[in-house]
Amino acid sequence: MVAVVDTPETPRICEPNVVYIGEGVTFKGELAAPELVIIDGTVEGEVRARCARVGATGSLKGSVVVTDADIQGTVTDKLEVKQLLIVRSTGHIEAEISYGELQIEKGAIISGALSSTDLRSANSDQQGTKSKRMPAPPALELKRNTTNVSTSSIS
Repeated sequence: MVAVVDTPETPRICEPNVVYIGEGVTFKGELAAPELVIIDGTVEGEVRARCARVGATGSLKGSVVVTDADIQGTVTDKLEVKQLLIVRSTGHIEAEISYGELQIEKGAIISGALSSTDLRSANSDQQGTKSKRMPAPPALELKRNTTNVSTSSIS
C-alpha cells in the first residue's frame, strides 16, 4: 500500500524503506534506512542508508555513511560516500569527506578534508597492475623574437 501526501508545493509518496524528514521537522539521534533518506528539515546525529538526498532547505549535522549522496542543502561534520557524491549549486558541505566519485555543480561550496576512495585504482591494484602516474609535461620555454633595427642616414 502506498500513501500519497499531497502538498501545494510538491506531492510526496510514502514508500517502504524510505525515510522523509520534512521542512520544519528536527530529528536528533540515529537514523537508518535500507534505501533512501530524504532530508528537507534538520537531522542531527548518525545517518546510514544506501542513498541520502539533502534538499535545499535540508540540514544534516553528524556522521553520515551512504553509498550515494545528492546534496542541495547543508552537511557538516563527517560524510562518507562509498560511490557517487553529487553537490548541487545550492549545496554547502563543511566536513571530513570521503567519496568514490565526485560531481560538483558551479556555485557549490565544499570545505574540509577531502579524500577519494577511488575504487578504480583499488581494482586495478588487485589485478596485479599498478596504477601509474603520468609524467608531468615538459616545461614550456617561451622565447621572444627580437629584431634589431639599425638606422643609417643617407646623404
